Amino acid sequence: MAHSISELTSEKIGSLVILKGIVIKADEVKPKIDIATYTCERCGSENYLEVNNQHFQPMANCMSSRCTQEHANGNLTFVVKHSHFISTQAIKIQETPEQLKQGKIPRNLKIVLSHDNVRKVQPGDVVELQGTVVAKSKEGFSHEQDLIFDIKF
Repeated sequence: MAHSISELTSEKIGSLVILKGIVIKADEVKPKIDIATYTCERCGSENYLEVNNQHFQPMANCMSSRCTQEHANGNLTFVVKHSHFISTQAIKIQETPEQLKQGKIPRNLKIVLSHDNVRKVQPGDVVELQGTVVAKSKEGFSHEQDLIFDIKF
């Protein structure tokens, strides 16, 4: 059974849900770095950094056995051609008219699609998305600690 955005509550955290809504906005497809590749100017080895979140720190030290054993820090250069990127697209969905109770304002939710799911929808499309609800803290300079829902599709 498909849920509406209003039905996303803390009880759904960790659960697999199907979310139904109407697409009201679809951003351009953008690349997101998945694996960053660096070359050490000292020893010439390639170093790989898996990027799991939106805020990644560039690699600072060469991880090759040669540089590690000699306790040397060669300068690392980011190599775009050897790095791996994935396509992402942010969309915004809103509750459909049939999901609303009389007099209620429709809620909306931003969702980031990736890999083969990009370029599949456009504004006006009614979609059902399946994913797991996870809770994470809102990032930024706010004094409040808001809990936001993230759905892994």
